[in-house]
Amino acid sequence: MTIEDAPRYEWRGLKKYFVTRVAEIAAAKKVKLSGWDDGFLNGQSSPEPIPISEFSNAELFVNTWNNIWEWGGGSNAYKFANAGFKVILTQATNLYFDHPQEPDPEERGLYWATRFTDTKKVFRFMPESLLLENGEMQVSTTYPGLGVEVSKDNGTSWQQVPEEIVNNPNRSTVVKSEGDWHSVKLRTTFSLYGAKASKLSCGLSIGHVNGGLFYIEPTPGSFPGIPAMQSLNPCIYNNKWWMVSRTDNMPNWFVTAPGMLEVNIVATAQDSSKQIKFEMKQNIGGSDAYEINISPETHTVVIQAQEASGAFYGAQTLLSLVEDNDRQIPKATIKDAPRFGYRGVMLDVARNFKPKNWILKFIDVMATYKLNKLHLHLSDDEAWRIEIPGIPELTEIASKRCHSEYDDECVVPQLGSGPDTDTLGSGFYTVDDYREILDYAMSRHIEVIPEIDMPGHSAAAITVMEKREDDIDFMESHAYGPLPQSWLLYDHKFVERVVNGLKEIHRPVQPLRIFHMGGDEVARGSWDESRECFDNVDLRGKDTVALQRVFMNRVARIISDKGLNLGVWEDGVYADDKPNPITDFKSDVFVYPWNNRWGTNKVKRSSEFADAGYKVILPLATHLYFDMPQEPDPESRGHYWATRFIDAHKVFGLMPDNIFANVDVDRMGNSVSLEDLCGNAACPQPNKTENIIGLQACMWAEVMRTEEQFHNMAFPRLLALAERAWHRANWEEIEDWSARDAYRNSDWEAFADVLGYKELPRLEKKQVLYLVEPPGARVEGNVLMTNTRYPNHLVEISMDGGETWNEFQKQSLANGEHTFHFRTKSPVLGRVSRPIELIAVVEGDGRAGSAVSSSPTSWA
Repeated sequence: MTIEDAPRYEWRGLKKYFVTRVAEIAAAKKVKLSGWDDGFLNGQSSPEPIPISEFSNAELFVNTWNNIWEWGGGSNAYKFANAGFKVILTQATNLYFDHPQEPDPEERGLYWATRFTDTKKVFRFMPESLLLENGEMQVSTTYPGLGVEVSKDNGTSWQQVPEEIVNNPNRSTVVKSEGDWHSVKLRTTFSLYGAKASKLSCGLSIGHVNGGLFYIEPTPGSFPGIPAMQSLNPCIYNNKWWMVSRTDNMPNWFVTAPGMLEVNIVATAQDSSKQIKFEMKQNIGGSDAYEINISPETHTVVIQAQEASGAFYGAQTLLSLVEDNDRQIPKATIKDAPRFGYRGVMLDVARNFKPKNWILKFIDVMATYKLNKLHLHLSDDEAWRIEIPGIPELTEIASKRCHSEYDDECVVPQLGSGPDTDTLGSGFYTVDDYREILDYAMSRHIEVIPEIDMPGHSAAAITVMEKREDDIDFMESHAYGPLPQSWLLYDHKFVERVVNGLKEIHRPVQPLRIFHMGGDEVARGSWDESRECFDNVDLRGKDTVALQRVFMNRVARIISDKGLNLGVWEDGVYADDKPNPITDFKSDVFVYPWNNRWGTNKVKRSSEFADAGYKVILPLATHLYFDMPQEPDPESRGHYWATRFIDAHKVFGLMPDNIFANVDVDRMGNSVSLEDLCGNAACPQPNKTENIIGLQACMWAEVMRTEEQFHNMAFPRLLALAERAWHRANWEEIEDWSARDAYRNSDWEAFADVLGYKELPRLEKKQVLYLVEPPGARVEGNVLMTNTRYPNHLVEISMDGGETWNEFQKQSLANGEHTFHFRTKSPVLGRVSRPIELIAVVEGDGRAGSAVSSSPTSWA
């Protein structure tokens, strides 16, 4: 039915017809309907809610805003509640925050509903007593001196409110309640509302466009014109539309006429026109690319991007510029795009749990430095960390480590977790926790990639499922009746239930795109005792490598059938000295070739995977495994099975386009050359370089038990990763090793300056506890000197074995033996490094006969 077919309505009837038709549509679609109170009023002279019976059984919510005393709307909330509507109080006199916070013309805001709304007024708002409190009602007017009349019979008769109680802060009685409340109307005895279209004495007219929008135009026959370079005689217009603040007179008025370009009126230009604009621009260089144009002349910053992620990264750059220049930004044009689309970090939360608040803070830092993939290692031998609806034992048992004589209480304690469950050896993310992490990451353009490691590194899950299988056997043998379906979940059924659970957890927040199944380090003989392998003729007699391929293909089919892509560590899809055929898989496979330890034959694998058609992410163990120590010192936290150490300098110097060019030393510090790796032949390079799509740091957590340890291991190395994942350095293209190293070292010095003066203080302000590295110290001649890895850090010295510390000053030493201790102090929080010890012997001729440094182990 069209409006022409409907009965002829006057305008209020048309509104009623419209809102009831919308309610009919809402009811048919089974959605709730909400609106402002005047949209549901039946008429205006005596407004009552439209009967709820006319709304086709739709569930109705009304925002009652009009409680303005002078307009008689104070009882609207009660009227709608009594009529059966669900009422949301949005009272204009207390909850409209476009009104000023104090009654001062310098205060921004309108005052059409009330003269001001400050925090105290909002705090004192009493939703349960809109009109009356303790049986009484207080009245006020916009301006002192105005009278008030009250009506108790819906406006038929009016009674003057005594002047001495209007605007009286004491709760003077105006209306006594006889029941729960009275419906009353208030009105002022002097009209406040005079603004309208009108003609002015200067020959101009005010015309109305719509709503609160007006225009000024010459009045035909009376406009005298404005001679060139002159002005019109003063033209006064009294605007009464509740605009009293200077800030409410809108800027940037302009003049135009048919066929004429608009011209801004200079006198109306204001600083409030400073703005940051976001614009969409195609073919800008990819989804994460952006351009920034900063124009001090027009007070504008324009950020252009192809997609929202690019605009977000442009905003991060702008924030960095503001911090760089004492909150002033220079004129500039910036065009920027990332080197890799995948810029990631793997957090191991299985070995030692990382609480949700740690993860959220870490996501903030990732976003600041334009990292966009968070790979969560949610399960391992040591624990299971994610709630999967339908398999409660995974978190009831496998998320806890403790010493217990019962197999249904926890998994075995290890990695320093102790006998009890009150350490970070225990813990898990509920569905709500995990969704909060997803939402936080999603809003910062970070994709979360969950990993459930299988079939190796699955001891915690296997412990739980074996316990469940024992329970099944027991229940069946004792004729307990039908078993719950959720109990029949071992083997691939278990995998499918876990994948389904994760997909559903992701669905309403950040739909799952990649499921990482681990696949690494499967021990030989893992299936030797498998009943299924023995009973299955096709599997009987196969070795571990062949059985792993069967398992991987099974899981890959589950993943692809659910519309997901597969993530896997290199050893899960590599056998017989080559990648498994990509044709084994129906979906994209993201492979993570991690084991590039020098001196092995595994460095070539990233190239092999790229050429075989896999999507390759480089988490190179020699440069990006952040469980390695940051210096070759026994006091430096970390393992060294992959390399002797990884500091930020080494990460910064990574050349991912030519992995063999990064060769240096093995894990014992012995030099390794290209000839050692490739002989006299050229080292293999990928032909399909487009398949190498990113870099990833890996934070395996065996030695990270506290947030400070976690931060120490991540930062500042992670900033170097972010730099190399976003930017391809010019020195990477230089083939001459000596020239390249000189250029790279110069570039590192500039990067280290940025870290020391800007980024490390920035991290500390975020309560990110980066590693404060110990200083260097030496004696030249008889002069004692120190330095720090990064500028803007103090060196402190102790000459009494660490009892007292003072800021170091370069000094000359007397002849003899001296023992000093040094430490570095951070610029914002004043955190200190571990101390080092220097023993120096100065000879009689002023030369340093010997200088020995060490790290005292008595200070943790």
